[in-house]
Amino acid sequence: MEQLGFEGMPRRLYACTPTRLSAWLDCPRRYRMSYLDRPPPPKGPPWAHNSLGASVHAALAAWWRLPLSQRRVEEAGVRFETRLGGQLDERLLDRVYELHRDTFLRHGHEPYLTRAFFSEIARTLPESLMVKLALHGRTVVAAAIFFFSAETLFGRYWGAAADYHSLHFETCYHQGIEFCIERRLARFEPGTQGEHKVSRGFEPILTWSAHYIADAQFRAAIANYLAQEGAAVEAYAHEVQAHVPYRGRRSAGPFA
Repeated sequence: MEQLGFEGMPRRLYACTPTRLSAWLDCPRRYRMSYLDRPPPPKGPPWAHNSLGASVHAALAAWWRLPLSQRRVEEAGVRFETRLGGQLDERLLDRVYELHRDTFLRHGHEPYLTRAFFSEIARTLPESLMVKLALHGRTVVAAAIFFFSAETLFGRYWGAAADYHSLHFETCYHQGIEFCIERRLARFEPGTQGEHKVSRGFEPILTWSAHYIADAQFRAAIANYLAQEGAAVEAYAHEVQAHVPYRGRRSAGPFA
C-alpha cells in the first residue's frame, strides 16, 4: 500500500547504490533482470569477499557509533593511559601538577592543590587514586584526577596543556565511564555543576556543604539568601531531570 503524501511534498527518492548505478549504465536490461524482475537468490554460506565487506562495514559502523568527542580525540592522535597512585612516579606527578596549575591560572583562578599534595596522596592512597593521562605521541597533554572506592568513582580535577577539541569531555567523563565499566563500579560522581553532563548520562543530584559564619548578622543574611536559593536550585534540578537520557527517569525526579 502506497503511503499517502501531502500536496507540495517532493517525490520520494529512489535508494540506489554505486553497484546498481554501474549495472544500469553497463546494461539497463541486466539491471532490470537483476534488481527489478528477478527475486533475490537464496542466501548461502558466506564467501570471502562478502566477509571482507561485512567486516569493513562493521568497523565503519562501530567508529561512527563512537561519541563525537571520542572520534575527534582519536583523529587528533591522542591516546589514554590509566595510572593508579602507586604507578605515578615523581616525574609524572610533576607533569600532572603542572597541567592542573596552568589550567587554573589560564582561567583566572588560583590552584588550591599544591605539588606536595599530589606526592602525599599518591603515597597514602595508592589504591584509591586514579589518573587518566592523555598522550599525544609520548607527551602528556592532559590529565584528569579521580578517586574511587569499591562502588563509586569520584571526579575530577583536570588540567590540559593545549585546547584539543572535545578532550575535556573525553578525559573527564567518557574515560571515567569506561573505568567504571572495567572495575564494575556502580556509580560515577563527576563533580558539581555543568548542564553539559546531562547529555553524557549524568543526573542532577543535590549536594550539601557545612560552614560556620562567626558574625551573627552576616550569618543571618546568608541564611536568608540560602533559603531562597535552595528552593530555586531544587526547582532547577527537577527541570533538568526532564532532559536526562533515561526515559524512565525523566518524570521520577532526581530525589525519587
